[in-house]
Amino acid sequence: MLIYLSMIDSEADRSEFERIYNQYEDTVFRKTLYILKNQQDTEDVMQEVWIKVAKNISIFQNMNDASTFSYIMRIAENQA
Repeated sequence: MLIYLSMIDSEADRSEFERIYNQYEDTVFRKTLYILKNQQDTEDVMQEVWIKVAKNISIFQNMNDASTFSYIMRIAENQA
């Protein structure tokens, strides 16, 4: 997670990323593993997903949890 946090400038954005990451990381992993059926490919996709979230963290500031979850799952599905 430190790699992703280093991409984010603001402390508020870092806190938001940590909250999102901790809340959705397991679910995103399970979904991508289900799609890919390969551990190594899933880990690669997970890295891409969280990089995209870190780069666009400001988008999530105004989203509710349901929208955030949908957005992240869409990123994961598209990456997979």
